[in-house]
Amino acid sequence: MPHEAVDYKGNEDFCVALYWRYFPIIRKARNYKLNGKCGTLCSMRFSASRPAKNALPEKEFLYSHLLSILDAAQFVAESSYVSLTISRLEGKNNLFALAMFENGVSVEIELNEMLPDSMPDIAFFWANFDGGCVTNQPLIGYLNYEGLLQADGNGMQMICKDSIQGEAAVGPYAWMKQRFELDVKRGDAFAGILNTRELAELIARSL
Repeated sequence: MPHEAVDYKGNEDFCVALYWRYFPIIRKARNYKLNGKCGTLCSMRFSASRPAKNALPEKEFLYSHLLSILDAAQFVAESSYVSLTISRLEGKNNLFALAMFENGVSVEIELNEMLPDSMPDIAFFWANFDGGCVTNQPLIGYLNYEGLLQADGNGMQMICKDSIQGEAAVGPYAWMKQRFELDVKRGDAFAGILNTRELAELIARSL
């Protein structure tokens, strides 16, 4: 995980679980940017929420979850950060961040782990281009993102299943991490520490 890679001193080959870049909507936005299908990328927005029962320890919340989102934004923008401002609720996993890249692309991040325990994880992304928008947020509703909502008298599950998965993942975070693990097994994951230390330092300076 990214928060572990920051302090890693070994020489073995490994892949950092920067799992947000494996979210299919992130790959779609990056591809659209590369082929110019929607014009020039202007801004991005990430909105991710989880129930309090799934809240991560503080270090993982900041240096794995937030760091992974910052990496995904950089993966799409293909530029270097020039600023990051974080407004955080003291002692809680709840923050808003605003970042800017050298190429003028801005990034908004809403991240909290304070939802009621009866609610599921959500993970939404927008990429705004001057000729269109790429997003997985539904126009109407809250839960019907890419995947299947399955509910009965005993409870509710959000099932994400695509053609490369051996089994369905429950919720968007599990989906991203499963895709990362699949790419590792296939030898397609990005190897090494990548930009993990630089992003961790950026977060630390902004807190």
